[in-house]
Amino acid sequence: MFSVHKVFIRLTFFVTLAFVSYSFTQAKGATCVQILAAQKEVISQKLTELPELREMVLRMIDDPLIPMNIKRILEVALIRKNTQVRQLTAELRKELKIPEELDIDGAYTTTNLAFRRMNVGNTLNQKFTEQADFSSVQPGYSVFVQNRVITSENNDFSTLVHELSHVRFNYSLERQLTVLLKKLPPDLIRKASDGVVEISGELFDFLTERYAFQTEFELLEATQARYYKARYSKFPPQVTRENYKSLIAAHIISVYNITDPRVVRLKDFSISDILLGKPF
Repeated sequence: MFSVHKVFIRLTFFVTLAFVSYSFTQAKGATCVQILAAQKEVISQKLTELPELREMVLRMIDDPLIPMNIKRILEVALIRKNTQVRQLTAELRKELKIPEELDIDGAYTTTNLAFRRMNVGNTLNQKFTEQADFSSVQPGYSVFVQNRVITSENNDFSTLVHELSHVRFNYSLERQLTVLLKKLPPDLIRKASDGVVEISGELFDFLTERYAFQTEFELLEATQARYYKARYSKFPPQVTRENYKSLIAAHIISVYNITDPRVVRLKDFSISDILLGKPF
């Protein structure tokens, strides 16, 4: 399982998905901050290959203007022992056999899931996995991100959080598999003969990318002009809180080549509603 983050995507989205209620998030908030504060050394070691990004991530922990759901992503996705973060250098791209024509900022892969993709079709992520080779990476989650100075053309800080958001989403999805198995048709999600849950590749890409891009933009809103001056050009100013839902749906459907009409129609539903099986 993996995801790829493209450098030339030009849409933006605001408001990160809330997997739990506001009151529950607030109750958990203090615990999350305390955990992250106690794990600063672990986080620092995890980001050894990314010195440009490490200081910003450590700063986020104590920053009251960073939304708590983003800090939860650090808690859930980054400090776990089975998560490694690597700098996506030219040498690593060669090792992973990432074709030069694939213009990516970052990617992630994992071997530790309670589900796998099926009917993967021809999505952007599937094209990438067919060409790259992650057989040499360690078990668990591996996140690959570049380590460049932030400019209007690239923001590896937001890319790191984007990829970690995929890890966070996987854990949330795993908790909802029982509900989805009861609600969705078997060609979208089913339990295979070996006991592993299989989920439609298009459905998975549609959900995980929506969540990651929403999280990424919320991070940029909270850090731009305070952590760096350059405004990331992939997020045009005409995208607002009022229109982000329709834009994110159109973006994912188009760029990630989502064609299944049953998945396309989910553009009118929130991610949390979909995970609860409400549209089905």
